Amino acid sequence: MSEQRYSMIETENINQDDLFERILSVIAKAHGLKVLRALKSGEKSQKDISFDIRVDKAIVHRRLKEFKEMGLVEERFDYSDRLLKYRLTDFGKQILEWLESAEPLISVIKKHIKS
Repeated sequence: MSEQRYSMIETENINQDDLFERILSVIAKAHGLKVLRALKSGEKSQKDISFDIRVDKAIVHRRLKEFKEMGLVEERFDYSDRLLKYRLTDFGKQILEWLESAEPLISVIKKHIKS
């Protein structure tokens, strides 16, 4: 049977504005949004995420660590697979939902930048 305890670094001591800025800055980093989206379908290992989105494991590891620190992602050790598994927290799901609802705005910004 796999261990079901998840860990998450507390974000209660972080100013809301600072947390929002940190979240956006990590999402804006290379493949940040891809990593979050890879977890939308459920729990995955770092290796599975890397394979699914075709991104180097080191980059995926950094994004997961940063998202975990902000409370967007939590991890657990799966004893049956002997792997760390990651999943979105409720907060992470809300942030991803908000980001996906902003897709039309992102498209407008991209068009503006290209012109």
